[in-house]
Amino acid sequence: MFKWIQENRWLPTTYLAVAFFLVLGGLDVSLINANALIPGAVFAAAILFARRLPWLATALIVVGESVQVLLGQTPTFSTISVPVAVFVIAAFGHRAVRNSALLISLLGAGIVIWFLCFGSFATFESLGIVVSQEQMPVAFFGALFLTFGWLALAWILGRLLFVQLEHVGSPMDRALTLLTQARLNVELAKQNERLDIVRDLSELLIQRVGAVLSLTEGGSYAVKQNPEVAGRVLERASEAAKSAQLELRRLFDLLHTDAVIGGVTPRLADLEALIIAYRELGFSTEMRSEGISFKLDEGAEMTLYKIVLESLENVRKHTPRDTSVTVEFTWVEPGLQLMIKDNGVETANRAETQLNEIIDGYGVEEDLGALVQQIDGSTLNALRERAALYEGTVEATFQPGVGFTIAAIFPQLRTVVEGK
Repeated sequence: MFKWIQENRWLPTTYLAVAFFLVLGGLDVSLINANALIPGAVFAAAILFARRLPWLATALIVVGESVQVLLGQTPTFSTISVPVAVFVIAAFGHRAVRNSALLISLLGAGIVIWFLCFGSFATFESLGIVVSQEQMPVAFFGALFLTFGWLALAWILGRLLFVQLEHVGSPMDRALTLLTQARLNVELAKQNERLDIVRDLSELLIQRVGAVLSLTEGGSYAVKQNPEVAGRVLERASEAAKSAQLELRRLFDLLHTDAVIGGVTPRLADLEALIIAYRELGFSTEMRSEGISFKLDEGAEMTLYKIVLESLENVRKHTPRDTSVTVEFTWVEPGLQLMIKDNGVETANRAETQLNEIIDGYGVEEDLGALVQQIDGSTLNALRERAALYEGTVEATFQPGVGFTIAAIFPQLRTVVEGK
């Protein structure tokens, strides 16, 4: 809802203005007279312009209240539009205009109530309320207190809406932010691994350069003592220089991939928040775990996290909302099986099927295709490479009429982690 309000500047206030004019104006005409539509239309226009032209909306509030006084009308149902206009102005107007709108609406309401109590027309008696002269001051201040409180409450709620839109965001906004943060954490962890490799290569390169310097210094001394040794010394120095150049090339390639320092390595404990984020995006996600888990290092946890994240991201891109996704961890003594299942195909077929129609399911060709078709892709291959570091495999299979399943199997994960 908040995102819709932010993206459609005129549409929300247009809907509000039309709805209030039709409903409240209809009540005014049926219970009072047709002249009641005049201030009702002005107040509805104030709602219409409250977001984009708040100064105009504020002026329309004054005009509407003045029309009520000049026509000698009692407060109509359309007067409810005034707090709504103040609410919208408080939510989207600048400081000066929203404060002015509140003060002007309070002043106008006070004048209307004064005429209602002490004027020569539109008295409490016209509303069917009998108030004696002694009770009139109490009625005046009571009506004033209630009206001021109602307008102030509308203004405060408008400011709360502003805070929600600008600083808190909707559950959808928070879910998207969490997903972005998850992908950044994975990328930063990958860059940190790359920097570790750079550090090792730098140390090796220093050793290679040192070897070249030692050989050249020794060679210059050996040439003076025994010229026959010069050829062998130059050959060894050339080999050491070539090795140093190779390491330097590898270091150059790594340093020119926009490495970033910092970030937090994603852990399995972060998956619960990721699952909740996808629920906010409209997917029925759940996570299950069977067996007794064992301790993993950061690299293994990041690999598993990456598999789950990429699988969920693939579901978000290629399946409709309301798709059910299940993330299953099956822990055994030596290893782990991770499965991510979705029913995207079934959900899509159900959405395209008319009421009372029967879903055909799938045919023989789809069944045979699921048996022989090999599912590949750059993301899937990258996940396979990550899993291979821990002697694991990642396979994607198509379930005809249902959806896709990503299965990551690590038969000796515990042994590999402890070995590292």
